[in-house]
Amino acid sequence: MRRGGRLLIFLGILLAFVAFIGIVLLMRRTPQEVVVPEVPTQQVVVAAVDVPARAKLTAEDVTVKEMPVNMVPPLAITEVLSATDRIALTDIYAGQILLQSMVSGPGTNADLIPALSVPEGMVAMAVPINELSGVGEALRVGDRVDIVVSLRVLDWDPQGNESKPEYSAQMTLQNIEILHLGSWAPPVVDEVTEEGASSGLMGAGGGRAGGTTCEPLNVAVVLVEPQDALVLKYVLDDKLEYGRETFTFVLRGVEDEEIYSTEAVNQEYMVDRFKFSEPPFIIIED
Repeated sequence: MRRGGRLLIFLGILLAFVAFIGIVLLMRRTPQEVVVPEVPTQQVVVAAVDVPARAKLTAEDVTVKEMPVNMVPPLAITEVLSATDRIALTDIYAGQILLQSMVSGPGTNADLIPALSVPEGMVAMAVPINELSGVGEALRVGDRVDIVVSLRVLDWDPQGNESKPEYSAQMTLQNIEILHLGSWAPPVVDEVTEEGASSGLMGAGGGRAGGTTCEPLNVAVVLVEPQDALVLKYVLDDKLEYGRETFTFVLRGVEDEEIYSTEAVNQEYMVDRFKFSEPPFIIIED
C-alpha cells in the first residue's frame, strides 16, 4: 500500500477515535436541572371530619393545608382560630374548604338559624303589636323598650266578697331588646348567578338565603329572661280574655339604660295627683 493511502487510513481512524471520545464525554455530562417556576401558595382551613349544621366546630374538626393562591376561593377561612368555637350554618363535609359564610360570626344572616341571635340565659318571645302599642311603627331591630301594662285588678275580702274591678297601669319589664320585627319568614333563596356562586356570600346571587324586608309590622320578637317570658304570657292571656289592650311599648333613647322606679296608676292616683272631682254618693232612701 502506498504511503499516502496509509496516512489517510490513519487520519480516518484518528478522527473516528476523537468523535468516539467526544460522544462518550457528551453522554457523561450531567443533564441540566429543569427550573420550575415557584407557585405562590396560601394556607386555608379545611374540615377534618363531617360537621352537621348547628354543631360547634372544635380544633379537632378542622385542619390546614397549602393551596395555590389562584385556587383559593373568596371568603376562605385562613386561620384555625377564625373557625373554632363557631356554629356550622350548614352541613360541612370532610376535606371541604371552610368559607366565612359557612360558620357563625359577625354579620351572620340570622334568617338561617334565628336561635344564633339568642344569648345564653335569654329567650326570644313574639308579641303582637299595632301602631299604638308599637310606638307608631318607630321600632327598629336593636332598639330598647319598656313595657307598660294595664291590668284588670280584683280583690276579695275574708268573706269572699269580690271587689269592683279596677284597672291599674304600671311600668313592668324595662330595657328590653327588640330582636326582630315582623314574622320570621323562611329564608328566600336568591337566583343563582355565576359571580354570586363563586363569592360564597349569602344573599348575593349565590343561591343562599337572603331575607325580605316588606312585611307588615304586626309582631315584635323581644329578648327576655325566662321568668319575664311568663310575665308577658300572663299579660297576653289577659288581653285575650277581656278583649282589650293590656300593654304598650315605650321607646328608650339610644344611650338610656336606667331602670326606673314608678308608682302604679289607678283611679285613686289620678284623683289625688290631678285633683279630679269625685262623684257624690247616691243615697238610697227606704
